[in-house]
This record gives sequence, structure tokens and C-alpha cells, in this order.
Amino acid sequence: MAGSIPAASGRIFISYRREETAYPAGWLFDRLTYRYGGNQVFKDVDSIQLGDDFVEAVTRAVGSCDVLLALIGEEWLTITDEHGRRRLDNPGDFVRLEIEAALARNVRVVPILVDGARMPRADELPASMARLVRRQALELSPARFDFDTGRLLKVLDRTLAEVRTAQQEAVSMRAPQEAAEQRAPEQAEEEAADQRAQEQAREQAQEQAREEAAEQRAIRVRVVGERVDRAEALLRRREYVQALSVSAEVLREFGNNRDPALLAYVQRARELSQQAKKQLSRRRWRRWSLLAIAPAVAIGIFLGWRLRERPVEIPATQAWTDTRVSCKAGDVLEIAATGSIAHKFGGDHFGPDGNPDPKVRDSHPKAPMPNVNHAALIGGIDGQPPYFLVGKEKTYVCDAVGRLFLGINDEGVDDNSGRFSATIKRRS
Repeated sequence: MAGSIPAASGRIFISYRREETAYPAGWLFDRLTYRYGGNQVFKDVDSIQLGDDFVEAVTRAVGSCDVLLALIGEEWLTITDEHGRRRLDNPGDFVRLEIEAALARNVRVVPILVDGARMPRADELPASMARLVRRQALELSPARFDFDTGRLLKVLDRTLAEVRTAQQEAVSMRAPQEAAEQRAPEQAEEEAADQRAQEQAREQAQEQAREEAAEQRAIRVRVVGERVDRAEALLRRREYVQALSVSAEVLREFGNNRDPALLAYVQRARELSQQAKKQLSRRRWRRWSLLAIAPAVAIGIFLGWRLRERPVEIPATQAWTDTRVSCKAGDVLEIAATGSIAHKFGGDHFGPDGNPDPKVRDSHPKAPMPNVNHAALIGGIDGQPPYFLVGKEKTYVCDAVGRLFLGINDEGVDDNSGRFSATIKRRS
């Protein structure tokens, strides 16, 4: 039946043709409204406004219902329009539109066969309506109207209960989704805020890393500069072994570093290393020269030409002092020392036995002999290990060929003051 757009609150839609099933539709409408309420049942859509799209209007009306009752009379299948064409073949026929809309939207469709009408076959219907033949039909006869409508009411009660249950389940399933959809903008904003905070934290971490790298670079440059300066000072004091050790340490740690700020220091360390090696080579050459003249020295000793006693001054600001006293394995030297020195200007003075304070000794782990008193008088052949403690008195048996060097047991002597005086006697 052509028609009106009821309120979306309707639940049962009656589809019929006025020409053949108007009276049964009216009786059925009265019975259903009594049972379910007037706003739950509608059958006419006569009030489509001018200019409205009637296809959309019928689709919305049918879609608002849960059940469509399709009243089929004897002429329902064959009734024609004013041009003699079967109405069901017209895509704009309202009955066709109503049933098509219900089938397309999965609305429950119940065919009502009025007064002995038969169920049409699928080949008698448009393809869009063919699924109607699969719906279980209900016969409605004026002679047993109460009985037939009672059966229909039972079906509708069960159908509407199922529909309500399904809708409640759908609502309960949609609730979390709707809540999530409502939450989505806020969550998106929170995620965006978190992302911004993470980006800001990354930028801060990168900036902090750059600052730390710059600080470490500055520290590295300062440390390398101090080591190169120390190697240069050692070289000036003729402490070639220590100068070579310090410069080699710089080259080992930073020789392959391409930092422009370190290149000049690395180059200077190479030069100092070469100078220290050259001086040590000369020292070794002198040592071998001494070995070469050892026979002549032996003859001189045998003839009584060797020096019996030699005084030596040992400045506190010089790491090692060459006594010019020659040694060979087995020679016995008696060394006696006097005088005092001060570690750092204005400090306390100590004699050749050095500072007995163990805290001072432990604070200078890089002294030549870290296990003896700090600033004590020590000795060594050619100023090389193994060193030995001299102190105030020492009888030393030479274990190698070379010259006796006396020195200060201190890792840095630039800030010392004073001197020791030593007398060296060779025992016959």
C-alpha cells in the first residue's frame, strides 16, 4: 500500500493492497493495536510529502519496524495498473518497495494468505522478491479470524521477544564500542600529548648527550694536554724513560683519534717520544762504551788509579744526578748522605731517610719506589730500575755495569727545595 512515514517507534508494519485486502488489514490492525498499542503498529504511508523521495521514505518506514506482515490476496500476484501492466513488475510499486526493503534490511517478513490465497512461486516474482517464498506463511480467513489471529499473535509475541533480546544484546555489545568511540578523541589527544612528551624527552636527552659529549671532550683535551706537558718536563729533566712512557701512553690512547683539538697534542707526543728514544739510545751507547773500556779501568784499579772517595751534591729539584762513579758487578760502594729537602716550597724539611708519614708515602703511588719513604735518597745504575734505598747510609754491592745515579724518591720534583750531599767510597 502506498504511503505514509510513521514515527520510528513502530514495530509491526502491515503491507497490503487496498483493492483486495483493505478489510482484513483493518481488522488485523485493530487486533494488533489492542494487543501491542497504537504506536507499535502501522499500515498506511499515505502522507508522503510532495517532493519526498518515496523509495527512501518507504525504506525508512519499513526499516523502523521489526516485523512486516505481507497480506497476500487472490489477486495480489496478478493485479495490474491502469495501463494493464502487472504492478509487481513496476519497480516503483509500493508493495514491492515495502517487501524489498524488509528483505534487504533483514526485517522479519511473515506472509499472510488471506481468504484461501496461495503462496506465489519464486518464478512468479521479481528476482528482488524471490526470497519471500522461503518465509513461513500464515493463513487468515474471515470465517476463523479469531483463531487465525490468535496463532499470529503467538508468533508475533515470540518474534518480538526474540527481536527485543537481540536488540538488548546488540545494545550491550555496542555500549563498549560506543564508549570507546566517545573516548577515542580524548584518547587520541592523550596519545598525541604522550607522543609530544616523548619527543620532548628525546630532544632533552639528545641535548643532554651533546652537552655531556662536549664536556667529556673538553676533559679529554685537558688531560691529554697535561700529559704532553708532563712528558716535555720529564724530557727537560733528562728523565727519558718516564718521558717515553708518558708520551707512549698518549699515543696509545689517542693516536688514532681524529678530534681536531687533539691533533696538535698527539703530534707533540710523537716528537717527544722520538726525542726520548734518541736520548736513551745515546745513553745505551755510553753504557756500551763503558763496557769497552772496562779492561782499562780494571788495569787502572789494579795499578791504584781508581778514585777512593768522591763527594756529590744531589739537588732536590733534579730527579736523578750522575755521580760519575763507575760500577761493575761485585764492586762495593759505601754511601753516606747528609742535608735536607722540602717537598713543595715552604714545606717541612726531611733528611735522606725521607718523610716517614705513611699517608704521604701512599699519596705518591707513582714515585720510583712507592713502598719507601717519600722524598728519600735512592739510587740506581744509570738511573734505571731496579732502584735501591740509600737514606743516610748505604753499603751497595754493584750488580751491573754502569754509572751510579742518586735521586729523589718523588714523582715530581719541580716544586721541591734543598739538596743532599753524599760521599761515595769504593771499598778495596
